[in-house]
Amino acid sequence: MQTYAESLENLNPEQRRAVECVDKHLLIVAGAGTGKTQLVTTKIAHFLMNDLARANQILALAFNDDAADEMEARVMGYLPLSYATDDFWIKTFHAFGERILRENAFEVGLGNDFKVLNKTEQYLLVYRNWSRFKVRHIEKKGSTITLVKALVDFFQDCKRELITPEDYWQWTEDWRLNKDLAKFYKQNFNLNYDEDEAPTMSEIKETYEDHRERAEAYALYQKILLENNAIDFSDMLFHAYFLLKDKPLIRRKYQEQFKYIIVDEFQDTDFLQYELVKMLLSGKNHLTVVGDDDQSIYRFRGASIYNILQFKEDFPEAEEVFLTTNYRSGQEVLDLSYQSIQYNNPERLEVKLNNSKRLLSKEKKHSNVEVAGFNTDADEMEFLIKQIVQLSKEQEDFQWKDVAVLARTHAALDTAAKALEEAGVPYCLYSAKGLYNKNAVLDVLNYLKLLDDYHESTAMFRVLSLSIFDLPREDIIKLNHYSKQNQISLWETCKQAATLPLNDGSLEKISKILHLIEKHSAQVKDKSVGQIILNFLTDSDYLKDLLREENEQTKESLKHLQTLFEKIKKFESSTLDASLPVFIANLQLELDLGESGDLGIDFDLGPDVVSLLTAHGSKGLEFKHVFVINLVNDSFPGSNRDRGGLDLPDSLVKEKSKDESHYTKKELHLMEERRLFYVACTRAKESLFLTYSIKQRNLKRDKKPSAFLSELELDKGDLQDFGKDSLSFWKTYGAADRWMAEIKPGAEPVSALPTRYSFSKLKTYSECPYKYKLQHILRVPTKPAASLSFGQAIHQTFEAFCKTLMAGGQVSKKFLLSLFDKSWAANGTGYESPQQKEEYHEKGLQIMEMFWNDYESNHPNVKEVEKQINWKWSEKVALEARLDRLDVLPDGAWRVVDYKTGRGKQKIDDSYKKQLVLYAKAMQAQYGVLPAEIKLIYVEDWLVHNVKVTEKEITSLDKWVQEILDGIAEMDYSPNPSEFNCQYCPYRDICEYKKDT
Repeated sequence: MQTYAESLENLNPEQRRAVECVDKHLLIVAGAGTGKTQLVTTKIAHFLMNDLARANQILALAFNDDAADEMEARVMGYLPLSYATDDFWIKTFHAFGERILRENAFEVGLGNDFKVLNKTEQYLLVYRNWSRFKVRHIEKKGSTITLVKALVDFFQDCKRELITPEDYWQWTEDWRLNKDLAKFYKQNFNLNYDEDEAPTMSEIKETYEDHRERAEAYALYQKILLENNAIDFSDMLFHAYFLLKDKPLIRRKYQEQFKYIIVDEFQDTDFLQYELVKMLLSGKNHLTVVGDDDQSIYRFRGASIYNILQFKEDFPEAEEVFLTTNYRSGQEVLDLSYQSIQYNNPERLEVKLNNSKRLLSKEKKHSNVEVAGFNTDADEMEFLIKQIVQLSKEQEDFQWKDVAVLARTHAALDTAAKALEEAGVPYCLYSAKGLYNKNAVLDVLNYLKLLDDYHESTAMFRVLSLSIFDLPREDIIKLNHYSKQNQISLWETCKQAATLPLNDGSLEKISKILHLIEKHSAQVKDKSVGQIILNFLTDSDYLKDLLREENEQTKESLKHLQTLFEKIKKFESSTLDASLPVFIANLQLELDLGESGDLGIDFDLGPDVVSLLTAHGSKGLEFKHVFVINLVNDSFPGSNRDRGGLDLPDSLVKEKSKDESHYTKKELHLMEERRLFYVACTRAKESLFLTYSIKQRNLKRDKKPSAFLSELELDKGDLQDFGKDSLSFWKTYGAADRWMAEIKPGAEPVSALPTRYSFSKLKTYSECPYKYKLQHILRVPTKPAASLSFGQAIHQTFEAFCKTLMAGGQVSKKFLLSLFDKSWAANGTGYESPQQKEEYHEKGLQIMEMFWNDYESNHPNVKEVEKQINWKWSEKVALEARLDRLDVLPDGAWRVVDYKTGRGKQKIDDSYKKQLVLYAKAMQAQYGVLPAEIKLIYVEDWLVHNVKVTEKEITSLDKWVQEILDGIAEMDYSPNPSEFNCQYCPYRDICEYKKDT
């Protein structure tokens, strides 16, 4: 990894000028592939290495979590060893807003334990409270579910435009009190019509009533959120903005803290985000925005391309730097992309700022651009396979992951996925949605449906078909046929299976399935949903079967199961009735709302597979060879369909361009799609294939080549036709076998090693490397533990109490107990029975009593709680520690306080001692000194140990840490079975190496 000096040395003159501009606002227009990330991270390091700012005085805002993580990792790589980075504010906009709200929760009327609802949870919240929404006029427009989604989306639009419920209500009041209702209507909706086309007074009043109801619904929605101590995704920024706007002292605090603010992907910010950034400016700090108007592709999410066009008007004295040296693509790819985006003139920075944005390839290397049109989509897929195979033959260093197939729609990607699968080409279809459609998740959800209702025959059919039960397919067909013939459920049929002519051993297998279902059904009353699923996965040997062959499919299945468990955990902690029937009902409601489960694109270049992505999903990525497929009108560019939602009145919309009125909605949409085409093309490094087909299955009418190809006059070639050898005939004529012989095996997948390690991870590896692999590499789900939930409730209570103390709030024993009640309610999973849960609750009350007595006796000077410290261990690895509490002693020295929720021990365990030494090392990295003492408190009986850490112990810990990191780097995951390790291991029931106790 480069040092800061090496990175600075490698910058080109424009990049270096941008890095060294430290006393002005700065606009960096960074074209595709021009080294934007290296520039931004080097600039942050420049501030630090030249003592221009400390880590917590730099705010860097990234577009998504992956970009923020990469940015922080790169900055850490530039810095010297042992540089503590816990104070970095390198975050997404929403994470930044959330942190501000957590630090000032009481100022906005929230508890600091507030929940953040995702879009699906917002829909569910409104749906469950639908009877409270009096929206008679809106209800005329569709089904309840359609209206719920439209209304929630409308509320988000309001927030992005900084329209409060009070603002919206006042606007309706102004309309009601206006003497000329028709004139108000015409002006506020920017309508142009002749007098003979004017709406009737009845229609105008109808529109007024509609908006009055929306205003009331918006206010009610915010009230319901507050009742649930929750905010939605937009609120993280919406509340943060008004907090800064309405609280001058808090605003000044952050303005004085942040000397430098950097906003990446500025072209994708919305009105609210830009206004929030401007709220942080004081006249003494400096703002740098980095972006490219030609890559603004998120208008449908509220992104405003005009923010980057507006920046120079807001800050006319700002420095400008244009980056046009491209380090990614050959000139042919760049020229085609540039030629296309010219059709968006004059609404581009190149025209407005009179500065060329034509990208020039750094190496002046050649790249191949090919356009191919086909008669049918089968021919198009045949070409795709042929070209990929040809590339694999021609290039000695070829890897499947060098290739990406991009499309505008998921439907086109599904077609490509089927083609690649039939040809035997390894691929991965990346999607942010679709958790509930993944095989492992479908298996689990269908099993749960069966426990909720034995007579769910479709669910029973899937369970019978699971490979772990090895039931012959012909027997499943017999059971299904008997079920339909006799009009009884498959469950009842299985109970009568002895009367059917089945294969040898099938009755025993069916009996096992019935036994499992009855066993887990009996657990529904007193076990959590998560516990029941884990019991099924363990008792049925489902997890064992998954782990038998470790491949990408196994990893994918485990990842999907882990995502499901995280979802279930959130459900259980946020729902009073977290029973299985309620979970199933919620799931069905999600499906009715058109949701398929958040999945998230976990793009890892480790697996050697062809990547299938939407053009939107490809943003920020690069590949040697790119295929942009299905380039036909109404697909790419997509049609300008109205989202069918509820529009804001024009007069309330603040995000507008002065020039936007010159264009129709269709023209604006085409500009956005052209930018998306530009993004797709500029992902290619060496070769770019643009393909289309005019005849597509299930469509009666022929398609026309994309308008983007027509503009470039690339739609003039003859259409290719492969005839009977095309993909649609593969299975019939054995063409798939022909291809399979030419496909080379994919390379062994390489798992990327973590770059950050906590004490918990290090300890797990030291106990058993195989357990570490299951837990942190494969992420195999485990049963929720009562002790873990209990510990979280205790720690969260102490944290909330100390934060109130630090903020100067009033504390009392009653207040402490109220905090415990909240934390207890939020951590209700893992308890084996109501009796066990009650025992833990009683224990928690006793701990609160002891905590209060300790506080009354000592009144500690608490300075930090749940303090996260990260510091570099080596060029590629960082360590992290989370300290429960930091106190300042009367002489100014530091004291670390660590809470353990187990029973007290007279002698500190060796593993605990190592953890305390690591905490001391973290303090040394952060503050340059060791803590004067570490106070270890076993809270169940309030046994206190006062510990001092020596340099000798730190040296010993360093050796222990390095040995573990060396083992992980060598991917040595050898099992270490022992009676002690295996007795308490959460994987003992699925581990083939376990030692029986």
